[in-house]
Amino acid sequence: MSKLKISIFFVLLTCISFLLSNCKHEIPVSCEKLGFKISATKTDALLSTASGTISVTATGGEGFKYNLNGGTYQDSGYFAGLAPFAEYKIVGRNAACCTDT
Repeated sequence: MSKLKISIFFVLLTCISFLLSNCKHEIPVSCEKLGFKISATKTDALLSTASGTISVTATGGEGFKYNLNGGTYQDSGYFAGLAPFAEYKIVGRNAACCTDT
C-alpha cells in the first residue's frame, strides 16, 4: 500500500472513531492543558447486600460523562447498588474526549 493510501486510511479511521465516540472537537484541545481529572469517594457495601456506592466528580473541561466497568457513559457520576468484595473501574470523559480512570 502506498504512503498516500495509508495516510488516507488512517484519516478515515480517525474520522470514524471521532463520530462513534460522540465527542465534540471544535478546536483541538490538549488534555494536559485542561487538567482533566476525576476523583471518587465510596461507601462500602454491607457483607451480604449490594448497597455500596461510588460518587465521582470531574474537573478540567465541561460535558462530563462517566462509565462503570466499560458500560454506557452516563451524565451522573453516582453509582449505587454495588456488591461487596468487587472491584469497579470508573472512567470519566469530558466533551473534548479526555479520559481519566
